[in-house]
Amino acid sequence: FFILELPVTCDRENPVAPEPSPALYNKSQNWKLMASVISLLFNKIKGRINNFVFYQVKGQQRIRSCGYKRSSPPTPAQQLQRCRMRAIVSFYRANRETLLTKIWKAEASDKPESGYNLFISANITVFNQEFRISDYSILCISKGKLNLPPCLTLHDYTEGKVTIYWQNDLPGDTSRNQDYLQAAWLKSDGSFTLHFIPDKTYTRDCCKAVLDIPEAGRQSIHLYVLFSDQSGRNFSSARYFYLPATKTTLQATT
Repeated sequence: FFILELPVTCDRENPVAPEPSPALYNKSQNWKLMASVISLLFNKIKGRINNFVFYQVKGQQRIRSCGYKRSSPPTPAQQLQRCRMRAIVSFYRANRETLLTKIWKAEASDKPESGYNLFISANITVFNQEFRISDYSILCISKGKLNLPPCLTLHDYTEGKVTIYWQNDLPGDTSRNQDYLQAAWLKSDGSFTLHFIPDKTYTRDCCKAVLDIPEAGRQSIHLYVLFSDQSGRNFSSARYFYLPATKTTLQATT
């Protein structure tokens, strides 16, 4: 039994196939469709044949066509997208040994996409043409099924210490009260390295956490706070806080 649907290439000037939907239309020269293979013969094929690449995603055989080389220079929009792609790939690689990859792998557990692809889709517009993060507040480092507690706020921070408050509206007998607070921070100097705080001292029912972050107060940082369950397989989204360097620190360094 064999079903094979190959990508279709359509010349815009002399179309030989039905007009594709807007979601599938490539405004440059061609439009392409991905394909799936159901076959006893091709169920493990990988690699490239002519202009087609065979690969697998979670046990499903897929085919895609390779990109076409164009003689015309890229448009500004294309240049921006390429810069964004290079930047976000660098960001993901810089953090692939951290909790980031585990979070997005968990998010992809019931989806056809990989965690890597979900992260790219959620964050590619965060980066700019200078290979930097354009808006730290919309950087999505975490997604998941757990909820953040209400009134999660930054209470105070001094040199090396950051105090977070929240409320807990869950009943006392629920296992969700033992969810761990997790936190990660980024420097404001353009670094792509996420510093996750390896501290599981604070659970949801604590309603307060004092985090040890040596750079807090001494330099501007971007803080992301989330929760995970005890198994480490389920996560919440992250709350963002900007912590500028304190005035006393700035005066001491001038």
